[in-house]
Amino acid sequence: MKNWKTSFVAIGLARVSSAFFVFPEDVNGEALTEAYGIGSACFAALNSTIDCDPATVAKVHKPDDVYWTADDVEALCTASCRADITSWVSKANTACDGDTMPVGGMIMSAKFLPLVYQHGFNVACLESSDGENCVQQSYDWQGSFARSYPPDYCANSDMNAPECSDPDFDISEVTSEDRSVVTLYPDSLKCSDCFVHLWRLRLEDPLLGRNNSYTPYLETEFESLQSACSTTVAATIPQETMVKGTQTIPAGAPSPTPKPCNGQVVDAPSSLTCQALAEKYNVPLGAAYGATGGDEVEADCAITETAACLPKACELLTLEGPDIWQVTCESIAASNNITINQFLAWNPTRLGECDEFGYGETVCIGPPGGTYTLPPPISNPSGTGGYHTTATPAVPTQPGAIDKCGLYYIVTGTDTCESISLRYGLTLEEFLSYNTDVLPSCSNLWLDYSVCVAPVTPLPTSTNGKCGPSHGDTTCEGSGFGDCCSREGKCGSGEEYCSYENCASGKCFEKNISPDGTCGGVGTGYTCPGSQFGDCCSTAGYCGSSSEYCGPGNCSAGFCDPNVGGKTPDGTCGPEYAGNYTCTGTQFGACCSAYGFVSTLMLKPNSAYEEDIN
Repeated sequence: MKNWKTSFVAIGLARVSSAFFVFPEDVNGEALTEAYGIGSACFAALNSTIDCDPATVAKVHKPDDVYWTADDVEALCTASCRADITSWVSKANTACDGDTMPVGGMIMSAKFLPLVYQHGFNVACLESSDGENCVQQSYDWQGSFARSYPPDYCANSDMNAPECSDPDFDISEVTSEDRSVVTLYPDSLKCSDCFVHLWRLRLEDPLLGRNNSYTPYLETEFESLQSACSTTVAATIPQETMVKGTQTIPAGAPSPTPKPCNGQVVDAPSSLTCQALAEKYNVPLGAAYGATGGDEVEADCAITETAACLPKACELLTLEGPDIWQVTCESIAASNNITINQFLAWNPTRLGECDEFGYGETVCIGPPGGTYTLPPPISNPSGTGGYHTTATPAVPTQPGAIDKCGLYYIVTGTDTCESISLRYGLTLEEFLSYNTDVLPSCSNLWLDYSVCVAPVTPLPTSTNGKCGPSHGDTTCEGSGFGDCCSREGKCGSGEEYCSYENCASGKCFEKNISPDGTCGGVGTGYTCPGSQFGDCCSTAGYCGSSSEYCGPGNCSAGFCDPNVGGKTPDGTCGPEYAGNYTCTGTQFGACCSAYGFVSTLMLKPNSAYEEDIN
């Protein structure tokens, strides 16, 4: 998850026990109680240690975002973990009744946290009557948004369904019946233990509640499901709403700067359906949902108050025909003479997985904004392929970039890992190996930070004492003739070969220390460490020592502050948001939530082990 890391240190063969600490063991309870605005009894109830595997229980607050393996389920779903979570919920329900706390911009009931963990545990650990894990079983289910009909559904009079005789029947119209769970799934699936009880758990989600607008839909569908399956499973819908209000920003606090739209702006009001919006602006259907917060149940992408930002228009393909269920990302790419990386880069907001496309769904088969001519490849001054010296990024680098990086790229608002890989001829695996902190899902790619797109390629070693571009780009280090290549193309050592004025490559002496406060690309490329002006070279090309010169985003060379951390300027925090900002001392709250937003809620999992040494 976003903000939690658990270190495992084991000596011997067996890990006997582990624990999940809700708050750090050295937490200042009095300070946090005051920051939360909750009673001491409530804090004591929340501040529990539960006997659960820390690596898996840290994921249960959002169980649908996790791929649960058999090992995960075995580690999490223990009797002791279930009992401790149940006890935690009971204590919090009693001690925190009426208390609230700010979380991610919302005012929440203070007892929401144990309830969320209990619900996630119940989802992840749900079993069928024959003992199979239901979440793992659901990975084989084929999902669908609505029932659809092939174009020739009513074309053959010998095989026409009764509805084809209805003059008002339209195969392109999606009705509420077409979207009903009873219509979409066969009896063998929808009436199974796992399907019915997973639907029940959706209704029992503590963050849903009786007043949520989505609850009536889930409740109506659950009743239809039970009627069709002749079951009588009781669902306990939470009567209390955990969300109590919206957190207000203190007077005088800076407002977040709205992000510019790099695509097409659709002004409010607009009452287009999602399908019509996608077709009018030539964008993927998934992008229409994502940009407007469209309701997939009602297929409604109405824009009522603020404008929506759609991607740039692309060459669009509408998926239809009787073989729609066989369409995959790979088959679309192959039939349109594009690579799978291109398809994924142009369609980052698909509605489903790569083998789950709906009838009428639109996708890009050309780049958003149209085709363009790629710039010529950048080569090093020697004219050979590859990058033979470590590059200096123009802006702060996202953590995890390899040390020996030959070329950096600055992430823009429309980039994905696939689009960057495509641009530089990389596989996704290569890109991730150059940037080890970027997640495989690419959910933590930081805007306006540099990422590595090419490693340093070693040069051949000189065998005759000659070096440089005129001699096959050979290098002197390790050659036996000296470690410096002079500007005349000869290997050697000492001032004649290694001084800043004479050395072209190799173990050259340090560049001149700045005599006038300029550095980097300004003036003569002076360096700052050791100068009277400060040890940091700012991105503007001047030496200094304050945060204006050394701080994240401001420093290009020298003794720069780590380009992560610092107080959040906009309420985002944690490693999945650019800057990995912290919250302490800001007007937004004291703690970084699991969702990457400032709140006053702090969690920290640790693990305790009893080691069996043989």
